[in-house]
Amino acid sequence: MFKTIKTNPAVLVYSALILITLFNHTIEVTEGNFVAHYILAGVFQDQGQFNKAVEHYEESLRIKPGYVAPAQLMEVLSGKRRHGNG
Repeated sequence: MFKTIKTNPAVLVYSALILITLFNHTIEVTEGNFVAHYILAGVFQDQGQFNKAVEHYEESLRIKPGYVAPAQLMEVLSGKRRHGNG
């Protein structure tokens, strides 16, 4: 039913760099933007940069303590970091 599209790895890296640049700038020019931290964390997680991902998930939770999604994803990442993948 759904067709999988193969994407050039270079395009994925370039897309990640654009998102990192965009959301780092967003964080610099806004205050208390938990969504920007959450999205940036997801980009870092997709790139295998688990320590950076956790930093941004933690900041998202610091800004909005009741935000469940970052807490759940941090649990998953803590297991990956314990196994040397971050």
